[in-house]
Amino acid sequence: MSYPLRPSLFLHSLLLGVLLVLAIEGHVWAQGLIFRALENQNYAKAELRADRFQEKKPEHPALWYAYARIYSDRQNPGRTDLYQAYQYSRTALEFWRATLLSDQTKYTEKFGVSLKAIVQLRDSLIWRDFRRVNEFQNIDTLEAFQARYQDETWIVKEAQDRIHQLAYEEALRVNTVMGFEAYMETYPKANADQYRTIFIRWDAKVYALETASDTYEAYRAFLRKYCERRPYRLASNFCGEAQAKFDLRLYQWYLAQRSVLQWETYLREYPQAPYRKQAQEQLFTLYFAENDRAELDALEAFVQRFPKHPRVNELWRDMMAIWLVDDDLTTVRKMKEHYHGYVGAPLQALSNEEELLNDFNLSIRDLTVAMPQDLEAPYEAQLTNIAPREPAYIALLRMVEGLLVDGRRADAALVLQAHARQFADNAGRAQRLQRLISMLLAAPDTLTMTYL
Repeated sequence: MSYPLRPSLFLHSLLLGVLLVLAIEGHVWAQGLIFRALENQNYAKAELRADRFQEKKPEHPALWYAYARIYSDRQNPGRTDLYQAYQYSRTALEFWRATLLSDQTKYTEKFGVSLKAIVQLRDSLIWRDFRRVNEFQNIDTLEAFQARYQDETWIVKEAQDRIHQLAYEEALRVNTVMGFEAYMETYPKANADQYRTIFIRWDAKVYALETASDTYEAYRAFLRKYCERRPYRLASNFCGEAQAKFDLRLYQWYLAQRSVLQWETYLREYPQAPYRKQAQEQLFTLYFAENDRAELDALEAFVQRFPKHPRVNELWRDMMAIWLVDDDLTTVRKMKEHYHGYVGAPLQALSNEEELLNDFNLSIRDLTVAMPQDLEAPYEAQLTNIAPREPAYIALLRMVEGLLVDGRRADAALVLQAHARQFADNAGRAQRLQRLISMLLAAPDTLTMTYL
């Protein structure tokens, strides 16, 4: 069973529908008035109508799009606020994304508002504000701009590049160590080429200032501060030069001290120094300028104090020569016992010396007229190993003794001549050999064994 609609209820429903249509059309009409005022460049009227419309429909995207245009239009200089307009465009974009597709289509048709239009407006506002700020050529102003637009990464990058460029130009203009350091510390991620240019200039200034005194202390300080650690992204270009200068100045400083003790300290503390060999030679020279190399005590003191010195073997030969003034086997044994506790003592060489002297103790006179061939090779080998020391000289004389007994004086002279060069380092023995050779060649028939 149906009941007819009462006239009063019907009229009420009809009235509500008419009011709803009028409200919707009123909103559309009001929006239209805002954009009409904008087209006529009547910004005050457009803003007044927008304010009234906002009270009724604050979430409408076209409203905020209109606000963005009001505050950004170049024909409205008295009200232009690009950052405020940017914020309105962001609000318009948020409400647009929350609007139904059907409504979006309607706004586009009636007011020309679309997602593309809002985004283009927003980006143009950002770019215009950047160009405005950039005209000031001021880093602080650009940094403030970055803070305002921190959500827009693309323009933040543009602003950052511009900041780096301005800072680079300022650092070059000031041209001081502090200015360069401020740039590198503030902008460690600046353009690589610009950063490298600043670093190179800073590096050269710092090196010149730090090493102006041209002392080993100055170069050592530079190496520790700027080479052993890197205060900035790049390594100093002067580390190699500073190291070379440090090594040279340090060596020169010790050279000026003229002290064995100082050279001992240098060799101990700088084992890898490039002037190590020169330092060892200086130590050797100074030591024997103060001590007699012919004195056994001085030689022993040196080999005990500097057992790894490169010339220590020379001193061992000198020490053995002092001991081995004859071919006494007992003396060799005493020498071995005396040096048993010395670091680097050539005990093996002393053992060879003992064996050699044992061979020397063979009496050549107990043999037949000439030296047997089986003894010639051992004498040759021993002679080569120990020349020009005294036992070698004695061995050479024993080699020719049999020839002289046999009357073969010319052959004896030839043997002496063949081995004379082995005694060239000992002037005394070399002269004695030359005298013998001359005597043998000059008067072989009158020579007697007393000259040996």
